[in-house]
Amino acid sequence: MCGEEMADVRAIALIHLAREFQDIYKNWMMAWAEYQSHKKARKLLREINVDGVSEDVKDEIERAIEAEEHYAEGALDKLGRSYLSLRRLERKIARVLNKPWEWRESSDVEAYWRSSMWREERCSE
Repeated sequence: MCGEEMADVRAIALIHLAREFQDIYKNWMMAWAEYQSHKKARKLLREINVDGVSEDVKDEIERAIEAEEHYAEGALDKLGRSYLSLRRLERKIARVLNKPWEWRESSDVEAYWRSSMWREERCSE
């Protein structure tokens, strides 16, 4: 393959990888937003003053808190899986570019940290 053909192949590969990256990164950010929303909903539910509230309503509040915890855990799993996909894609892109490529930015720090924690927890099980 001549130099121009190789450049074309790399460019087309990067176009496809860019589309794949956008989709996976979007899923990662959506999982992060989902995780955060369930955490905040759980926090709000814990703010309910249960003084003078019937036992049935107290039980309903507790079930709602437990449900939010369950949903947050599911979102955390999505976050971790998306993160692993991003890392795999990062390596593919680096191979096509023939140089290191970094997708993380300072605005991603907390989502990145939480994803890393998920990976460590899952891999140790």
